[in-house]
Amino acid sequence: MVEQVENVREWGPWSVWKTEIVLGAYAPQFLRAATGSRDRIFIDCFAGSTRNIERGTGRPIRSSPQVALQAGDRSTFTHLVLFELPEKAAALQGTLCSQYPSRRIRVVPGDCNLNIAEGLSWLRRQGGPRYGPHLGAALAYLDPNALELRWSTVQALASWCMNPPEGEYRRRNRVELLILFPTGPLRRKLPQAGKDIASDEHQLEVDQLFGNCDWREIYRAQRDRWIGGEASWMHYVNLYRLGLSRLGYSYTSAIEVRNTKRVVQYHLVFATSNQAGLRIMSGVLQKAREILPRMLAAEQRRLRRGEPPLFEDLEELRLIAADPDEWASFIDQTPTTFVCENYRPAFCYEPLHFDM
Repeated sequence: MVEQVENVREWGPWSVWKTEIVLGAYAPQFLRAATGSRDRIFIDCFAGSTRNIERGTGRPIRSSPQVALQAGDRSTFTHLVLFELPEKAAALQGTLCSQYPSRRIRVVPGDCNLNIAEGLSWLRRQGGPRYGPHLGAALAYLDPNALELRWSTVQALASWCMNPPEGEYRRRNRVELLILFPTGPLRRKLPQAGKDIASDEHQLEVDQLFGNCDWREIYRAQRDRWIGGEASWMHYVNLYRLGLSRLGYSYTSAIEVRNTKRVVQYHLVFATSNQAGLRIMSGVLQKAREILPRMLAAEQRRLRRGEPPLFEDLEELRLIAADPDEWASFIDQTPTTFVCENYRPAFCYEPLHFDM
């Protein structure tokens, strides 16, 4: 039998920050808060590879499953359900089970959107109607490369074991969600005014991302120049957070991440039914910001040694390190519904119309 080996993947600095720093800081706090739970579950819908290096330096980087497996001290994740494409899943399963032989790990091959029920069913089979990991504290990390994550998958996680058959126990709290909202890829899928309108294929992708067509009102306002491109991204994030609230989450927030040119890269959206989770996430961001000056110092050392830079612009990085709020901001204001007509100028040319 030929051993399957995972390919090496290069990570940019902002991806390192998202997984190693934010998830790496939140997971231990989640476990500490869940010490009273018999089982603690980590779900990763885009698990990736365990062979990752930092671009430019070649430094090994932990993947999100490795971060989860190494999180905690007395309290650790008891079960991990991971999803990865078939050509990568077997190698990932083999590597993790070899590195962590005593841990209960299941890698589900295939598209998480199509196979989420299979992974959740595996967890359900590990217990009985009134005990087992399906009733334990659970954290799901959803980190797509672009618009691969469908709303149906988020719904499945949010509703999991919340309305069980008669005679079975229900979950105390919904699965906590840490979701990469793909602001950058969404910008590329939805061209601004002056460019060709988004194709039918791209519009369908966005429909699946939100689970409905409500986002089209925001896009219409963009195309009609009633709102600017920069302002529109927050409306999209608010719409996504409102959807999470309708799924039953009591608290949602978002971390807005910009690159050294101050362009929004992505938003990390967080959803929980526990107020403590929101407070912990706010503290995690503060801790994560503190690494920026160290990132600047490391970049300066690389340049002095004549090594390739990680960041686009050292001067921009210096400014951001001096004022981290400019780079990573915490958004926890209650999101409001977008009403297109509220943004229509009082005196304006006739808006552009198009079929969507």
